[in-house]
Amino acid sequence: MTLDKTNEILLAISQGDRIAFKKLFMTWFPKVNNFIVHMIKNEYVAEDLTQDIFIKLWEGREGLQKNRQL
Repeated sequence: MTLDKTNEILLAISQGDRIAFKKLFMTWFPKVNNFIVHMIKNEYVAEDLTQDIFIKLWEGREGLQKNRQL
């Protein structure tokens, strides 16, 4: 996923677009999860942490637009 496409998806997510969030999730979940697994060496805890990251992203989606303008 290109940086422009990621920025476009983040803008859509900031506006509440669930389909954009699903695209981001499907693209980045495996990569983030794999990174965390390598850090903590526990697949189950890594999956929980990765899910928590995406939950926080969705819950804070309105702030994504504000952060882009800084």
